[in-house]
Amino acid sequence: SVDCLAFSLISCADSLTKELVSTQGIDLETIKEQLKITRISPLDSVDELVNLNKKAIKEPVVLIDREDDLQLVINCLLRRQKPNALIVGEPGVGKSASVEYLAQKIVNKDIDDSLKDMVVYELDISAIVAGTKYRGEFEEKLKKIIKKIRKEPSAIIFIDEIHNTIGAGGAEGAIDASNILKPYLARGDFKCIGATTYEEYVKLVKKEKAIDRRFQLIKLDEPGLEKTIRILKGIKHQYEKFHGVEIDDNICEKIVKYAKKHVVDRHFPDKAIDIMDCSCVSVKKEKRKKLDEKTVIQTIEKLYKVEINNSNNKLEYMNKKIKEKIIGQDAVIKQISRHLSYIDKGLCDEGKPLGVYFFVGPSGCGKTQTAKEIAKLYFGSYDNYIKIDMSEYSEPSSVTKLIGSPPGYVGHDNQTYIVDSIRKNPHSVIILDEIEKANKEVVNIFLNVFDEGYFFDARKRKIDFSNALIILTSNLGYSEETFIQKKIGFINTKDEHEEGLKAIREHFRSEFLNRIDELFCFNRLNEESARIIGTNYLSEYQDKMDYEFSSELILEEVMKSKDEILRYGARQLKKDIKKKIIQELDKKDVIKCS
Repeated sequence: SVDCLAFSLISCADSLTKELVSTQGIDLETIKEQLKITRISPLDSVDELVNLNKKAIKEPVVLIDREDDLQLVINCLLRRQKPNALIVGEPGVGKSASVEYLAQKIVNKDIDDSLKDMVVYELDISAIVAGTKYRGEFEEKLKKIIKKIRKEPSAIIFIDEIHNTIGAGGAEGAIDASNILKPYLARGDFKCIGATTYEEYVKLVKKEKAIDRRFQLIKLDEPGLEKTIRILKGIKHQYEKFHGVEIDDNICEKIVKYAKKHVVDRHFPDKAIDIMDCSCVSVKKEKRKKLDEKTVIQTIEKLYKVEINNSNNKLEYMNKKIKEKIIGQDAVIKQISRHLSYIDKGLCDEGKPLGVYFFVGPSGCGKTQTAKEIAKLYFGSYDNYIKIDMSEYSEPSSVTKLIGSPPGYVGHDNQTYIVDSIRKNPHSVIILDEIEKANKEVVNIFLNVFDEGYFFDARKRKIDFSNALIILTSNLGYSEETFIQKKIGFINTKDEHEEGLKAIREHFRSEFLNRIDELFCFNRLNEESARIIGTNYLSEYQDKMDYEFSSELILEEVMKSKDEILRYGARQLKKDIKKKIIQELDKKDVIKCS
């Protein structure tokens, strides 16, 4: 190159150029070292290879508390046979950053002597596949690149998302990328580092034994809170410089704290870094100079659709709004609101669900609707309401509906309803409706959820419930017999609840009931409540329909069968009201059918 030619001229003995350079105080050894770093390799001309050493010079990487993991990678690269490392970890834990930091250590000569002259290249598999339409084109293209790599003994090849090599370019009758790479990896023709997630490793790489055994597996765990705080403090200067915003150390601690609690579907340090970056953007747009806690909270609320500050005023408002929707249950709603205020004050165990509540009471008294209103008012939307009908989980085989099919069975790669729902909306009310109908094996899985806050699905993924409020419902013990006894005055409301609790204790094991945080008894509908609810239903229908009817007359007609309504609750009331409205429409021939 021109650089090397210039260096030759200034380093010639007894030359005028060397004498001139020396008088300017320029050190030839320093220039020589810089030329080694920036030297042009034949691999630099390959479009599918990215020189990470050069990238490290332009964009220095800060890696904190990963020296031990990086040393394992270095040890693999120093092996005589199969000098290949496979870094496996959850998305966002720092797999790619570790390799970029390795390139930086090589540039800084802060590494074992045998690796000081190495260059790390990232191989882009998707770029190789691009433009290869016909059979054989992909193999030819990849083999040409490998041939160039083998001629450069100082090259370390990094393949991010290495699971993509399995099947890549493998058209009908053609060889895929993984099979092309196998012999070169086995012979140690070049040093290789791969990176993938646990899920993709188990799903694809582990099944390919020939590929798997050619790599040394290195597991990269998610850093804990203290490590993540140190990482944020170590890299914050880069974001301060980029955004022109000041970030205090205590703000880094706040970011990690809120990310831990409210962002459960992503991993440290990536989620904390993203929050810090986005928060700095907000501060910069507002032309402020310092990042504060309020901005961090607002950023998390906007990005992840959660509400962090549930003030006493909000809980009072929630209590009032639920009472407007759920008639005749004022006492139990007040108890529920009080328990939600305990959660907001931090009176809940870390890692466990926010609460596990058991709603018991007769059918149609408002248990399910109360849970729905809590989702709307506490978490902000009806989208945060996940209902699971436990009658669908009554067979022993229903466990697969919950956690997924085991490996080798149809549907193993599909997510179940509850897994999909909780991963999309971790801040939710999960209602296990009619829990008494669930099979014992299904209940056993939920025992662990109540106690530990998670379960593992069939794909060995941790499904986290620590930001969910779990509500169970049951009408055990609230039979027609107790309704008749109450009607004729043999028992009162308190006695009816006692019968219900007795049935609950007889049906469920003590280890199940011991994991319930609180049990709430809902009252049976009385005539006064039924009239208020009926008036509300009629008002709703009146608003929707382009037809005037007498709400008072319809309600009086409906209440003639009040025994049925008080026995079966609000659902029966709604059904009877609709029936009466339909009868009136038919009588007046409002809807004409030819």
